[in-house]
Amino acid sequence: MMRKNLYVWIVIFTLIVSCSKNPFGGDTVSGGKLKITGIVLLNDGADPEGVFVWLEGFDQSAYTDADGRFELTIPAPLQQGNSVTGEYRLFYYVANYAYQTVTIVLRNGYIEYSNGGLDKNGKVRITHELIKILDIETSVLPATITRFDSTTLVRVNVRLSSYQSALKISGLLGAAPLRALMGYFFRKIDDTDNSILIRPCDRLPVVINLSGETTWKGGYMGWDMGLVAEAADWECIPYIRIIQPGMPDDLIAAIDPWALEYNEAYLKIPCRQDLGRISCVLSQ
Repeated sequence: MMRKNLYVWIVIFTLIVSCSKNPFGGDTVSGGKLKITGIVLLNDGADPEGVFVWLEGFDQSAYTDADGRFELTIPAPLQQGNSVTGEYRLFYYVANYAYQTVTIVLRNGYIEYSNGGLDKNGKVRITHELIKILDIETSVLPATITRFDSTTLVRVNVRLSSYQSALKISGLLGAAPLRALMGYFFRKIDDTDNSILIRPCDRLPVVINLSGETTWKGGYMGWDMGLVAEAADWECIPYIRIIQPGMPDDLIAAIDPWALEYNEAYLKIPCRQDLGRISCVLSQ
């Protein structure tokens, strides 16, 4: 009788241990085979924080920290509905850098470590460096404006320098041949409320193929923009879409469903650029 009870307990113990293990071995279901880690840098030495990392097919995403590190976890197989098997791409994205991808292999809803672009610990084997494809430098004149000034025209210049031939970009521009810049934002600096001013514009985006360098110029009355309502510092962000072939539309939608539209959601798209500034002061 004792021998029979001992056998029963051995069977129970074996079942408990086997159920707590990942079916592919190595890590427990709760913590392993569902996580991806890695490092992403920018080739020009710019701050790597905020690179968007997105796994297609799962709509799972993360952002890199100040050292370019990220961690992304996919849902457990039961949460996936149908346990997934196949190859998927992990995307690294900053708007004015060429995106890069890593192959992630899944079987029955679990990530296969030591396969595709991952090592045995689920870390991306290579530290990727995104390559810059467009320099964006914005300047604003004048640098200061007086509160309640109703006569000063605020001028915005955006210098664009492409590192590719025929880089496709779009913006809200006026009629040819001048193509005046019509779409840009002013964001209050050091503002906990994240105040945004949007230059009114009812035009559709104009697509151009940029090789080399060009400058878009625009202007609007500071009074009409609301820049002179209070003493504050503002930075100017131009509305520019950089069109990269082969990039899924779902990637931008994962940042925000409205991120490609001319509204505040656009500002969520990561981009490394030099922003112009203007200060509204009480008096000159």
